[in-house]
Amino acid sequence: MLPNILALVDEWKDRVDFTCVYIQEAHASDEWPIGKKCAVLQATSIDMRISMAQTLQREMDIGMPLVVDSMELSSGNANFETAYASWPFRFWCVVQGVVTFKAMPREATYHLADLGAHLSDMMSTK
Repeated sequence: MLPNILALVDEWKDRVDFTCVYIQEAHASDEWPIGKKCAVLQATSIDMRISMAQTLQREMDIGMPLVVDSMELSSGNANFETAYASWPFRFWCVVQGVVTFKAMPREATYHLADLGAHLSDMMSTK
């Protein structure tokens, strides 16, 4: 999936600002392992999550800014993952603070073509 995401980012990077929000590991080896390609533990501290996000950015060259989600709820405020139901991953389009697109799974996956179509529609109405 990552190569397809990077291709979409590359296609739109001159017109759209992309940001990756690093949330929980989808298939941490100590919780829900799938395959043996990547064996990472679920972060147990914010420092561990930041370190894992930095490794992702360094080793995978994700081509966009990366921010790290908080790990806890404080003062009743939800972290990004909780507020936006983004686990294990999801694509969002936010324009001036308003969500204009939320990827919805079909056949147990998300389709980047849906996001691409939304971006095309948005740009054609400008």
